[in-house]
Amino acid sequence: MNTKVLTGKDGKVKVGEDQIAYCDTWSMDLSQEASEILKLGTSWANAQGGKKSATGSLGGSYSDSDTALAALVTTWLGEDEVRADIHLVQSATKEYSGPAVLSSFNMSTPAAGKVTWSANFTFDGAPAEGTPAA
Repeated sequence: MNTKVLTGKDGKVKVGEDQIAYCDTWSMDLSQEASEILKLGTSWANAQGGKKSATGSLGGSYSDSDTALAALVTTWLGEDEVRADIHLVQSATKEYSGPAVLSSFNMSTPAAGKVTWSANFTFDGAPAEGTPAA
């Protein structure tokens, strides 16, 4: 069996059509509610799956020349709900994408070191699984 281990070198994050230049990490968490189902005559509870959700985080180095990230920060500072069309590219053949609501954004500026940023998001519905656009 010929298996290929994926590496992060092919990963990227896009907001709409614009790639965030200095994103160096992303994660996606898929979850499902589990309800406890009780039956008479047994001491073990069963479980039943419920609503599903997909959340995640992004992070990287901050650069003023990164127009996609700068647009995201500008949107965050506005009064409206912060939404973005997120594309999480895992490899040349695998991408997870969809509209998302951003729930937090953080910038960190140490006295000695690079400025970093991170953001958390929740997909609005199920993320689509597909092949990234060239």
